[in-house]
Amino acid sequence: KFSYGYVSLPLCVAFLDILSLLSPGLPFHSSFPLTFETLMQTHGFMLYRTVLPDDILQPVLLSVLKNGIHDLAYVLLNGEYKGTLERDRVNAINITGQLGDSLDLLV
Repeated sequence: KFSYGYVSLPLCVAFLDILSLLSPGLPFHSSFPLTFETLMQTHGFMLYRTVLPDDILQPVLLSVLKNGIHDLAYVLLNGEYKGTLERDRVNAINITGQLGDSLDLLV
């Protein structure tokens, strides 16, 4: 352990607000989620995004296959945190939304 003393963090920004700075290249488009290995990403985060094709007024279970997530996936709807999917514990959460809403999984 090391003591760094006082560290000032004067600015705060939402992750999705600076996405174009963090990933300046164009996004990959696919009809299914591509793995880190397929995209030759060995570490870090990957953002999976889709747009809801219809209104989902009643909760619908968003689930992942066993071993589908190797660590964690943060679920956001229109940038609002909805829950965390985990490899060994939580593999499903309920989602509601409207046509055109943005559903993100940050893995």
